[in-house]
Amino acid sequence: MATHNFMPSEKPIILGHQHAPKVLILIHGLTLSGRQFVPIGEFLLAHLGQEWQVILPTAPVQRVTWLGGQMTTAWFDLPVGRFDKNQDETGLNQANHYLHRLINELVQTGVNPSHIVLGGFSQGGALALLSALTYPARLGGAVCLSGYLPMADKLGNALQRLDKLPILMAHGTNDEPIDISLANNAVLILQNDGFDVAFKSYPIGHTIDERELLDVANWLKNG
Repeated sequence: MATHNFMPSEKPIILGHQHAPKVLILIHGLTLSGRQFVPIGEFLLAHLGQEWQVILPTAPVQRVTWLGGQMTTAWFDLPVGRFDKNQDETGLNQANHYLHRLINELVQTGVNPSHIVLGGFSQGGALALLSALTYPARLGGAVCLSGYLPMADKLGNALQRLDKLPILMAHGTNDEPIDISLANNAVLILQNDGFDVAFKSYPIGHTIDERELLDVANWLKNG
């Protein structure tokens, strides 16, 4: 169930040089926080260099159906069963609006939208795809780790836009909460609509490992 008032539980954490020209907004997954993603952000920065900044927002605390109604950090509610069915569209739209506000704030400080990349893990990866695809200006890219494409049937205009951004999707072959088939479906949809999608898989479960992060850093540097 979506929150009536979308209130992030913490202020975003900013890593790297305040005036770096390139920005990665890295979105955590269910039950996690921006603070818990600091080591991941620092790892990426060590490989990206001083021209990058990493921003780590934290989701609101809300009830999650998939967890039996448990209160936890979540960008939107998740159903029991496949996450691409019975989606919390209101919650997704609220989280999407919040991410767009963060991007707008960066643009107002002088950051070029084409130098802003949205990335995330699990439901954070799904949100990164949604927000990057629907932001009015073309962003620098989207990175989806162990995620899926939410509300795919409602993204007609976003998928058919001419200024298509590059996308990296990565997934564990042993992922149980989000089966790799959901990532494969997303890649197929995006590629059929003309997006340049790089897809990588790893012999891991629903987690992030160093090989994956190195691939993310290399993709960002070469983008």
